[in-house]
Amino acid sequence: EIRRSDGSRLMLSVGYSPFEQDTYGDWSGPEEILDASIYYALKGLQFNLEHDRMCGSCGKVIPLSMGKLTSCPACKADWSPAKIDPQEAAVVHNGIIPVTFRTEDVKGSEQVIPRGSWFLGTIVRGRLLEAIEEGAITGFSFEGLARAGEVA
Repeated sequence: EIRRSDGSRLMLSVGYSPFEQDTYGDWSGPEEILDASIYYALKGLQFNLEHDRMCGSCGKVIPLSMGKLTSCPACKADWSPAKIDPQEAAVVHNGIIPVTFRTEDVKGSEQVIPRGSWFLGTIVRGRLLEAIEEGAITGFSFEGLARAGEVA
């Protein structure tokens, strides 16, 4: 994380690492991850809040597990999901880590980043940065489609 003089932050984060199981028990190898990062770059490096939602009125992050909403549980306003304003967040780096290395995460714990991991660098400010600082948003998650198959 790099704090910038305009109040924004550049956050470098791993999006996906090879051979590590995801939430659904699936995994990908380095070639598939490279292909995904290239496809993502060709599509314009955009993102949204898919697994959680941010209220358009108060900016609070509301988990999808709360189901369909008619009003915000935090501020009681009629539900209107926030759109990610390109002025508040933009992906500015997208790449593959060339070597395995050790680093510390934001809590000071050692983390091993394996070779072939996909990383994203994002400039964040405004309500989205506040949600990250409050711990309501803690990482990247991507939305994608894949053909699953058995590994020989």
